[in-house]
Amino acid sequence: MTAQDGTASCDTAARGMLVRVQLRSVLREAVGVLQVQYACTENQASADLRHHHDHDAEAARVIAAVDADARGRSDPDWD
Repeated sequence: MTAQDGTASCDTAARGMLVRVQLRSVLREAVGVLQVQYACTENQASADLRHHHDHDAEAARVIAAVDADARGRSDPDWD
């Protein structure tokens, strides 16, 4: 294995980790949105997302809907 092979392998691993962290962030945000919208606990909101077979896509859909309704920087939940 050359140094270049090791670098490529590290780059691939880093990109994979970044994708997983981004998906985790989207899921956590979606859980928070569901908690507020339905006045439920974190566990209930998490279970609701997991109930869907494609929960990553569902979480992304929820976040997109919330972001589309947000009022930019005047919305305290924007950040």
